[in-house]
Amino acid sequence: MPERVRTACLRGPAAVLAAGVLLTAGPRAGMAAGMPQAASIPPPESAASANPPEPAASAPPPETVTFAKEIAPLLAAHCGACHQPGGAAPFSVLTYDEVRPWARAVRQAVRTRSMPPWKPAPGYGGPFLAERRLGDDEIDLIERWVDGGAPAGNPADLPPAPETGPAGWRLGAPDLVVEMPEPYLLPAGGEGDDVLRKFAVPIPVGETRYVKGVEFQPGNARVVHHANLKIDPTPASRRLDAEDPEPGYEG
Repeated sequence: MPERVRTACLRGPAAVLAAGVLLTAGPRAGMAAGMPQAASIPPPESAASANPPEPAASAPPPETVTFAKEIAPLLAAHCGACHQPGGAAPFSVLTYDEVRPWARAVRQAVRTRSMPPWKPAPGYGGPFLAERRLGDDEIDLIERWVDGGAPAGNPADLPPAPETGPAGWRLGAPDLVVEMPEPYLLPAGGEGDDVLRKFAVPIPVGETRYVKGVEFQPGNARVVHHANLKIDPTPASRRLDAEDPEPGYEG
């Protein structure tokens, strides 16, 4: 499973990229499905027997929310980085045919704010660049779309397809690609058998370089949960890697 790092520039002729990678042998669902829906609560008996209010003027029916016009650009902006063909998530949300079978699961995930994942709590820090948190109005759009039968809408309303970089690089063509010397084979296991493994990957640069951006590409995105990338200017990571018969070392 070769690991790839996209970077505009790196530093140090003797530096080593120490990548700590969490891999899982069991399935991981990107969005919760099959969650029970909250039942509506009838009004108290006393309220039902009270004099009914005067009927209000009927409001105009809300505009139909469609995938093409409202939902496609929203999902592409907030979810498409992982939920795309070949991505880390278990299904893509970039086309109607791909996301329609998952519509109710998507509604439940955004309703509970388990998706899209965003750690910073509201009101603390920010605004953040490329923030993925959904606003209440955006969650309402998704709920209205699903509750209305998840219609596709007019294909002419679809936004342009999301752009991807060369050979799948989302940040554009890289200046330097750093790859693992040999792949690591994750042993089969059950749910919860996570493996945290570190790999010492030499950086082939001989002068000071400044990093502008980094993109991590796992060989098998379905078994890689996340990676922490660090620069180790000492020989410690290389020594620990060399002492382990398998690629990388535990830790």
